[in-house]
Amino acid sequence: MTEVKDEDIFKSIAQLKSALSNYKHKASEMEEKRVFTSKTFSIITDAKEWYFMECSLNDQDKLAFKLSKSVTVVYDSKNMGENIERILGHIAWLLEEVQKPDSDSQSEERVIKKHKSLSNLTRKSNK
Repeated sequence: MTEVKDEDIFKSIAQLKSALSNYKHKASEMEEKRVFTSKTFSIITDAKEWYFMECSLNDQDKLAFKLSKSVTVVYDSKNMGENIERILGHIAWLLEEVQKPDSDSQSEERVIKKHKSLSNLTRKSNK
């Protein structure tokens, strides 16, 4: 997770891309340890704007980045709950993805599934 500094989310995204590129380079030097997995996920936020980024290796062993559209939380608004549910749904999906074996994460691109509402998740966890 990357916290936005100086209210410039795009600088934070560029900083994260640079860090992941450096990490991949170091990991390739230690290839026998398999340090770098095929995909890495990141969250970039200032608590109002939320972005989700995927970093993966393409066929030429180069880094490829995908950035989501932003999810904006306007606090004390009518749809604040909906947007928070969307964010938590993205986070839940990311957590599911990182738990999958590496071979699963290399399969064809997946579409982010619509997640159940928080009330459904709460009911399930209370059972």
